[in-house]
Amino acid sequence: MQRNDIQTLESGERRLLDAAFDPQAGARQARNIMLDGLLLVIFGAAVAAWSLTEGFLLVVLVAYVGFSIIEKITYARALGGYRTLVQKLVHRVERLEGVTLTPDYGHPSDSARPALASMPLPATDR
Repeated sequence: MQRNDIQTLESGERRLLDAAFDPQAGARQARNIMLDGLLLVIFGAAVAAWSLTEGFLLVVLVAYVGFSIIEKITYARALGGYRTLVQKLVHRVERLEGVTLTPDYGHPSDSARPALASMPLPATDR
């Protein structure tokens, strides 16, 4: 990519592009998921071992569900950001190749389907 390509991206898209090349990102996400599950198990064991009230268990459950919801919303927003980033990068490549731009939320292979349909099928060795 050239410098002006990166400058045309919004700040959130730049962060996503940088994060896409972070080799530790997947390990951090897996570690956080494991810690979330481990905390739930620890609280469940504490409730069982010390016979804590159902109210305390309910508070822990609501907190865990709340954290899970926040985590899923964050993940969904990141996926949406990656989608727009990929669309911008596809448009950049299409401009460089001089082909018709794929419409937003369109599929890049849609424009290639008529050309693919007219191509002969490869011979098989049967």
